[in-house]
Amino acid sequence: MKLDIDAPRNVAHLLNRCEHVANISSLMLDAARCGEWDEVERLTSAAGLVINEVRAISVGLTLTADARKLKLACMQRILANEAKIRELSAPWLTRVARWLPGVRNTTAGGQIKGMLG
Repeated sequence: MKLDIDAPRNVAHLLNRCEHVANISSLMLDAARCGEWDEVERLTSAAGLVINEVRAISVGLTLTADARKLKLACMQRILANEAKIRELSAPWLTRVARWLPGVRNTTAGGQIKGMLG
């Protein structure tokens, strides 16, 4: 998969790509549940490319309130899936984090933060 720099730069396309990232994250979770970690890694790379596309499409676009809600719903699905994947990949990390005040996991933060802008 490669970044489509000639893709349309409109809200509908942006929301389509956000939904695509959310769908990839669901596939990642399915793979993690099956212990297919190579597939999780492959899908993570694919999601990263689409996230870069979302960032590029987002520049200069103004979203309506409804579009922002749809985009946020995608981001929430992605973050929920990522949290479940993290639990499957390192369940001990979740237990340790509960005991450490102020510790937050940021594995998705760097990529997802750019999509929320």
